[in-house]
Amino acid sequence: GVTVSDMTLKQAKYHPIHVVATDNADVTDTIIKNVHIIDPGQQAIKINQNSAKTHFADKGIISGCRIELTDAGRQKVFEINSSCYTGGVDGHQARGWEVRDNVIEGFWCEKGKVCPNMGFTSGAAAVIRLWNATDSLTILVE
Repeated sequence: GVTVSDMTLKQAKYHPIHVVATDNADVTDTIIKNVHIIDPGQQAIKINQNSAKTHFADKGIISGCRIELTDAGRQKVFEINSSCYTGGVDGHQARGWEVRDNVIEGFWCEKGKVCPNMGFTSGAAAVIRLWNATDSLTILVE
């Protein structure tokens, strides 16, 4: 596995961190810790299977991170995508991820839909996630 840690990533056009399986192998045991991501153009952390959907990015950890979309970043999202296409963590067909001790905030747009702070979809399973349900715009993952 690969470890991404102890850094700040700002204003990436698309995904500052993109974990994706290769055409020939699964990607497992990725660790993302103590990373501060500010104003991603799309999803801050994107997790995908390969294009043929035969290999997957599974069993990772995202911990101790701060992921945020500021007012300035929110405007850039529309410039890049012509829509509110952004979010904190987005996993597709990702299994066994542990997401804890993170702060994810600010993912909403003045126009369009409310963006998900965190979503695991398209066959994702066995993902552990807990959040503060009192505020729909801030997720504190433990």
